[in-house]
Amino acid sequence: MENEKRLEEVRAGKADAYQGDTNAWHDNFDYENLTRIEKMVEKELFDLAQDVANCVICKNTECDKPETVGLWTLVKISEANVKTQEEREKTIGIVPIGGENLKKNICNYNAPVIAQLMGAGIGDIKRIKIPLGEFKIKILEIQKISFADIT
Repeated sequence: MENEKRLEEVRAGKADAYQGDTNAWHDNFDYENLTRIEKMVEKELFDLAQDVANCVICKNTECDKPETVGLWTLVKISEANVKTQEEREKTIGIVPIGGENLKKNICNYNAPVIAQLMGAGIGDIKRIKIPLGEFKIKILEIQKISFADIT
């Protein structure tokens, strides 16, 4: 709602800026600046709408044992470096942006590796390329994250 109100304000300001100098609107800094802001706010609204569309609402009993990697899950993975064949297991927590705790390996869903794991199920294998190299990641276990895991 806050972003929608901001978009209305930007558009009203843009209309005022356009009418303020109609002969040279392409050189009108206020108009151009407000046009950039309008595009950014529209993108934020679009991204929020996508996040809402991807949300799954379920009863607590239904979410106790998630079947796929998603928000509010702890995911145990086996990670193998394709080049060195070095393999290790680790657990990654997945939370919304702003809830990260890197000391506890809690990442946001938008992190490059995590984003590629979203929607995967137990036993799925993903090949992921990042600057550190190419990795083969197998999902071993998925469970619901608890508040104690985050803090």
